[in-house]
Amino acid sequence: MGRPIDAHDGEIQHFGNRYYLYGTEYGCGFRWNDKKSPFCGFVAYSSSDLAHWHAEGKLFDASTPTWQRRCNGSTYGCFRPHVVLNARTKQYVLWINSYDVSVGYHVFTSPKPTGPFVEAALPKLAINRTQPPGLNHGDHDVFVDSDGTAYLAYTDWRRKGDLVIEKLDASYLSGTGEFARVGLKATEAPSLFRRGDTYYLTFSDPNCGYCATGTSYLHASSPLGPWVGKPAATDEEKLHRGLRLSDTSCGGQPADVATLPGKGGTVYLYQSDRWDNENPNETHATHYWEPLRFDAGGAIAPLSCMASFDVPLGS
Repeated sequence: MGRPIDAHDGEIQHFGNRYYLYGTEYGCGFRWNDKKSPFCGFVAYSSSDLAHWHAEGKLFDASTPTWQRRCNGSTYGCFRPHVVLNARTKQYVLWINSYDVSVGYHVFTSPKPTGPFVEAALPKLAINRTQPPGLNHGDHDVFVDSDGTAYLAYTDWRRKGDLVIEKLDASYLSGTGEFARVGLKATEAPSLFRRGDTYYLTFSDPNCGYCATGTSYLHASSPLGPWVGKPAATDEEKLHRGLRLSDTSCGGQPADVATLPGKGGTVYLYQSDRWDNENPNETHATHYWEPLRFDAGGAIAPLSCMASFDVPLGS
């Protein structure tokens, strides 16, 4: 067996002819809710087959006093590195979640998928624009549609864990102010993807930091909704109307659904973080991956939590 990969709460992307795994690093000693712990930064790994991974190093230098002030234990930390390619600008765009600024995110660009990434101006979003830094916005995902339009799916803690989808500007570096609320409560970790003419939004249901929790999903005909799931008659049912994929996320917390090329068609690879016994330092936490299965009507089958699987990679 090889060495464990210290990269968590991120995603897998496919750029060119390689796969890239992005994640938060814990090995320097970061511990959630430990005000004295340092920030370890974000890392990338690359692979040609999803099985053998090469360390590509840090996405940017997180050891500076500036980034330690922004992301160490005293500021709750920084998480969820998500990278997309802007085909128009030919720049890779990185969004990370933080709690040191009101908007809750920092954004970066790089001409390469592995960086180094350079910070851009703070993004602007349609909601929660004037409050002090803190628990305002949480876990997020960045989705690029087939027409090149990008969207940010993010958690609104000011609304007790609702999810928001906001259209980004042409640079992918800031919001446009055009957004839709999903209308949920006590959720986080959204992932937005498209299959055919249907958009899917998976999420942690309920939210639960560093533990095994459920995964649910909604679907829509547009990224801005309306997002629908199971029928709901009461206000309480509307807050828990997601269609269920798993009660335990196969032993973890949902992270992302990667859209990857496969010889038999597109592969939608579900990913969850199998946290290390709720240890605040998650250096040795592992990942769970499973290709999603869809029925003839487009519904996603419940996760099987399989021990292994084969994916016919390639276009």
